[in-house]
Amino acid sequence: MFDFGTGTGDYMFLTLNAGGGPIRFAITTTGPGGEQQINGTGELPINTWSHVAVTLSGTTGTLYINGAAVGTNADMTLTPADLGDTTQDWIGRSQYPADPYLAATVDDFQIYSSALTAAQIGALAAGQPGDGDVASYKFDEASGATAIDSSGNGRNATIISTPTTRPPWTPTR
Repeated sequence: MFDFGTGTGDYMFLTLNAGGGPIRFAITTTGPGGEQQINGTGELPINTWSHVAVTLSGTTGTLYINGAAVGTNADMTLTPADLGDTTQDWIGRSQYPADPYLAATVDDFQIYSSALTAAQIGALAAGQPGDGDVASYKFDEASGATAIDSSGNGRNATIISTPTTRPPWTPTR
């Protein structure tokens, strides 16, 4: 679903299918051997909308699907801030060239500066609009190739609707 990092071993990602396994969030500053993971209990249902969220609060990370916690890791010591400035930030694709692009539609994408509560995640899953204060993409632009960041931080993004090939670079992962 997303992959943010530098292409050099510092990254965090959320994948719908971790090598044939369940939905997974992972973050690391030392490459695959140092990943701190939150694994869900299965894959998302197909041909239906799903709300997916990850929270990191203290040392506890929680993965939610449709408002229900489906995975927890109480030993999360890394946060997105530990990644520093990331230069390869993708929604709908991975930094790793062998991974397929996301074959789905993203309705909106929110990043908050603090962990939301289970009740707040439930409200978002029930349809309350998100309002990420770090980045907030609604993907409701009528045309063009820019996703407007409505958080007020000016982190507008480029939309690539129909990728035809994988990028030529090969990050270390």
